[in-house]
Amino acid sequence: MDDLGAWWAQVASQDAAEAGIKAKEYGSLDLVMIGAALREMGVRAPMDVADSELGVTFYAFGKMARVISALSEGRVPSDDTWHDITVYSTMVRRIRETGQWP
Repeated sequence: MDDLGAWWAQVASQDAAEAGIKAKEYGSLDLVMIGAALREMGVRAPMDVADSELGVTFYAFGKMARVISALSEGRVPSDDTWHDITVYSTMVRRIRETGQWP
């Protein structure tokens, strides 16, 4: 289990560094806008779910669609796609803890 913990910490550290760069580059307004648009289109998420979380969910859904598409075509999904899914999951955890991204 020590190997797992060390590996996980190293991967998480790399993910955090990369996510910080992207957060500065992209900001988070798109997440809020997409979340608000989803609500306007009828997504009935509880009001305590932030619009930014809905926006991340939208992006994560797109990544999962890429995984399913690759598999259905007999291809291996890219490491980059799985990395992005991990980052999106962590983003939601941050939003839930602090109310915002980043």
